Amino acid sequence: MMKLWQFLSVILILSISPLEISGQNNSGIVSGSVFNSGQEPLVGVSVFVKGTNIGTMTDADGRFSVKAENGQNLEFRYIGYDTKVVTVNGKTMSVTMSENQVILDDVVVIGYGTQKKSDLTGSLSSVKGEDIVKTGDTNITQSLQGKAPGVYVTSNSGTPGAGATIRIRGYGSISTDLTPLYVVDGQPMEESSVNTINPIDIENIEVLKDASATAIYGSRGANGVILITTKKGKSGKTSITFDASFGWSNAINRVHMMNSDQLYSFLEEAYENDGMRMPRNITRLYHLDGEGLGPVDEYGEPTDINVYDTDWWNETTQTAFKHSYNLSVSGGTDKLTSHFSIGYLNQEGIVMTSDYERITLRVNNEYKFNKWITIGQTLGAAYVKSHDLNTPINEILLPDPFSPIYAKNADKQDPNYEFNKYMGSQYSYYSNPVAKLNRQKKEHLNRNIDGTAYLNINLGLKGLDFKTMLGFELPEYTYTKFNPFFDLRPNDTPYNMCTNVESKFLLENSVANTSSTELNYTFQNTLSYNNQFGKHSISAVAGFTWEAYTGRSFTAERLNTPSNSDAFQIVGAGTKEGTSTGSRYENYS
Repeated sequence: MMKLWQFLSVILILSISPLEISGQNNSGIVSGSVFNSGQEPLVGVSVFVKGTNIGTMTDADGRFSVKAENGQNLEFRYIGYDTKVVTVNGKTMSVTMSENQVILDDVVVIGYGTQKKSDLTGSLSSVKGEDIVKTGDTNITQSLQGKAPGVYVTSNSGTPGAGATIRIRGYGSISTDLTPLYVVDGQPMEESSVNTINPIDIENIEVLKDASATAIYGSRGANGVILITTKKGKSGKTSITFDASFGWSNAINRVHMMNSDQLYSFLEEAYENDGMRMPRNITRLYHLDGEGLGPVDEYGEPTDINVYDTDWWNETTQTAFKHSYNLSVSGGTDKLTSHFSIGYLNQEGIVMTSDYERITLRVNNEYKFNKWITIGQTLGAAYVKSHDLNTPINEILLPDPFSPIYAKNADKQDPNYEFNKYMGSQYSYYSNPVAKLNRQKKEHLNRNIDGTAYLNINLGLKGLDFKTMLGFELPEYTYTKFNPFFDLRPNDTPYNMCTNVESKFLLENSVANTSSTELNYTFQNTLSYNNQFGKHSISAVAGFTWEAYTGRSFTAERLNTPSNSDAFQIVGAGTKEGTSTGSRYENYS
């Protein structure tokens, strides 16, 4: 296993590290070997002459040779080890590198501090940010599916941007909320707000499952805790990253419904089995051409072929495209580190008229005054707009194939033509799904700002730190629903055989608006002590947290606006009273 790891390290460094290999001239050549603390040779260690692009790597025996002069510094870098700088003083040297315990022991966030993952094997699942991005999912809750053992993740729906249901301790209740507690950079957040975070901004996610891991959060952690840490800057050269992705999706394993011929034959056989003749209205529907019937037989039944054969699934679904763009800038010095990112995502739904659009911004900074005092802040903002399906999927499959999509006799000069141009379903009790998808409007707007500001002070004793943090979350949500009035009766079949009355006309339009605003904030003060004595370690934390959750919401509806135009799709344009409700809450702990 060690040999395989060493080989992979060599391949990785070769692929990402452009080096100027030292020349063949023996003048000014420094040779040596690199070992770990057990005096085993390290393969693939990067050796650079600091301040230049001259470098090389150690071979299978840990040896290296590089062009350098006395007084220059050699920098040794290796995955899982602390970077080491050695000043050249002669032609040979032996270097011992120390293991980086933070990397090798995989320190993870837990509660109000950090701890070795090996100490929490049974109670914690950890997911790295790069694994989140690889899934290609729109939001964080979806991307956890299959990534965290013992965590059950199920999608809520197939609409773009839809979140997922997460259960950490199974389904242990039928009456209480089983949603886990979400904490982002120390600030508790609503699940809906968490899903507005760009997955590319995630450094790692820890899922606390057992009581021993969640106890510090009290009753709020009863359903488990999901700790999310966003990316922060690292000292060194400024890194600028831009990525763009494009994709598309189609429905698979679709349900194939009967076409007109198949449905007509099925109904005909059903009536014959009952010793009955096919009703005339069904026969006329089968031959409907929108302008009346063609030639008839001696019984007055149509003799021409079927005209319409509507596949409602094909008419309401599409190849859905998705594109996203992300720009991030990260870097800093030994004193100040910064991370900035901005992202844009646009995703269409497989069912037409559904979509999801998101714009995100995140700025994280940290400044070290000295070895005792560190201050920092995190700030994120998101704007999300999405449109729902205006009809359930099953109602797309159920209308009869006899009906056309559009009424041929619809008056194009009618100011309400865009709403009156559709044909009402004929045999089925379900509405024309193309009409229903395009007539109604269901729009969601989510705006969210979250952030923290913190101060960390080392109290002069190794491992003894005091941290104070103020965090907040400000989510705003708006939902608008519009149902237009329409009238298809003048444009319907002359036999007036629509069985679904609702698909023919709606005399009053309606506008409904729901809006909610919250302000959740946290004030934390913790005193922690972490130290190691030989093979033993001590970790303790004590603190005080004050949290507040405040918010208000209202829903209002009015009927009968002057027209269906966009200008009147607001609650204030309605001339007839509808319903209205409102609420306000405050919760402190």
